[in-house]
Amino acid sequence: MGNTFLSLFLRVVESNMQVDDAEISITPNFLNPSEFKDIDIFIRKGNEFAVIIENKIDALDSNHEEEGQLEKYYREAIEEGYSKDNINIYYLTLDQHEPSEESVSTSGKYPELVEKVQCISYGSEIIEWLKECAKESYAKPILRESINQYINLLQKMTNNESSVSERIELMNIVGKNSDNLESAMFLIKNFKHIQWHTICNFWKELSDALVLAGYTTTEAIDNELIDDAVHGGPRKRQVCFDLYFTSKSGIPLGINCDYDDYICYGVCETNGKYTKEIKRKVKALTEIDEPEGSNESWLYWKYFEPKSGGDLEFCFSNFEGTSTYKLISPQKRKEYIERMVSIVNEFVQKFEEL
Repeated sequence: MGNTFLSLFLRVVESNMQVDDAEISITPNFLNPSEFKDIDIFIRKGNEFAVIIENKIDALDSNHEEEGQLEKYYREAIEEGYSKDNINIYYLTLDQHEPSEESVSTSGKYPELVEKVQCISYGSEIIEWLKECAKESYAKPILRESINQYINLLQKMTNNESSVSERIELMNIVGKNSDNLESAMFLIKNFKHIQWHTICNFWKELSDALVLAGYTTTEAIDNELIDDAVHGGPRKRQVCFDLYFTSKSGIPLGINCDYDDYICYGVCETNGKYTKEIKRKVKALTEIDEPEGSNESWLYWKYFEPKSGGDLEFCFSNFEGTSTYKLISPQKRKEYIERMVSIVNEFVQKFEEL
């Protein structure tokens, strides 16, 4: 296929690198799997043009105290002799989020970098490119089928599986009358605020329910943490929610929901200092009911929902998950919270009987 797939990619991402008779190298490649100076994908057209692609799935930007990650790659391309105008930088993610501010501006040497970095995603540009590649592979059925399988995988990873007919049906519903149009626009503009209030109400209502059940809250969820989770950038969004409380008998407890994990509960003391009796009971409990995990702060913890896909399997970084989305409903929140408090009560009773 020569440079056909590369040409299609550069066209989709609107690069001004031209694929012609000049020698083009891509690092890493089949013969040389090593990255060039830690750059995920580095495309070079002689000494004339360079394309940098930073591939981010789950990892944070690898910034340093003196220099951001994308600043480093940009500097290295310049040091290789490429002019600034002939360097394209793409930040590839699942959801097209932007790089951290530190990645492009820590050193402050390249003010143009903020505008220069182009955000692309697997769900948009990469799928579009692969579809074009599949068309070009009409005479190579095995290659075409492999590309189509990859497209299907990416559509699942990016929640992009709805059919054209389903999208048209949704569009027709929204466009049916002016009320629907206004409602849809209002929802789009305000969904971040809906998320914020849903998270805030959930933690407040959970804390109130625990107090009503006889527990004492020792540390609640701060609104600034919710601000970061909903409105923060890629780094700030990765918050950890911890609600700390104690039982009537003095058992230090916590409910936790990390950025990339489901909500859980357990024996927790922020300073890591436990009485001998608490340690003894945790050890005894572990022998009869193995925890999901433990560390210095959390001696024993378990998920509220042990089965995959259950109602209590929610995570505040993903409102596309059915369980998390349902928290918007006051009735569902009440139902979930009642079940969670019941689970905590059963846990405390078992713990006290040891």
